[in-house]
Amino acid sequence: MKIKNIKHFIFLVVFFMSYQAKAFDFHSIDWIDTSLGFALNPRTNIRPSGIEVKYAGLLYTKNNPIIEPIPILFFRFANIFINKDGGGMAFAHTPNFKLRAFIMNDGEGYKTAGMSERKNSFFAGGLLQLYFIQFKYMRDIENISSGQNFRVDLFKEHYWGQLKFEPHFGIQYWSKDYVNYYYGVKTNEVVANRPFYNPNGTVNYTVELRFIKTSGNTKYLLIPMYKNYGKEVARSPVVERDEEFRLTFGVLWKLF
Repeated sequence: MKIKNIKHFIFLVVFFMSYQAKAFDFHSIDWIDTSLGFALNPRTNIRPSGIEVKYAGLLYTKNNPIIEPIPILFFRFANIFINKDGGGMAFAHTPNFKLRAFIMNDGEGYKTAGMSERKNSFFAGGLLQLYFIQFKYMRDIENISSGQNFRVDLFKEHYWGQLKFEPHFGIQYWSKDYVNYYYGVKTNEVVANRPFYNPNGTVNYTVELRFIKTSGNTKYLLIPMYKNYGKEVARSPVVERDEEFRLTFGVLWKLF
């Protein structure tokens, strides 16, 4: 991993290693948690057929819709956690208050003929949750896109025995640098049906319904999701539509 802004990286490493959680409630979670799982994510694709969409370093089919395999890995010891995309530290974890910092691999990477490859990057950020509202911010620390991502979610947990139902309603802001890198068209990439495009920042909207069934050490996931992209994405010559549907389903095993 090549970190161009080394000061940010060093600061985050020292921050993670030196700080201790001040408001951690181990009555609600175990000291250690290791889980493995696998999910499939059939989804529509906002980009035209022929573009190879790249998420988390994996290439997927050129067809519309896309069936995306999702390996699930999660490890946590006390307030330090690692998953398949990165890791971080929780500084507070109570039923009504959560505060976390993280580094993760993220982006809207893809490859298509006649354009430079758009790459995923490592982002650093934080999450703050107060009761039923969650704030999440992250910034590209590799400066591949130099983009920023800010999201606010409203959610509510409902339980029926071992079944958990959690609806999420989200508003997401992508900065100009982020949108321009992943959805813009450079001067040297212009062709007859792909004009120059230099978009601004945009706001996306999401609705996500999370169904989680627990049976012993096994959890079953079913998560339908709808996302409506902002006009700066919808107007891009490298997309076909302004909305996307996903249906994630899979299984997760708690090892210990």
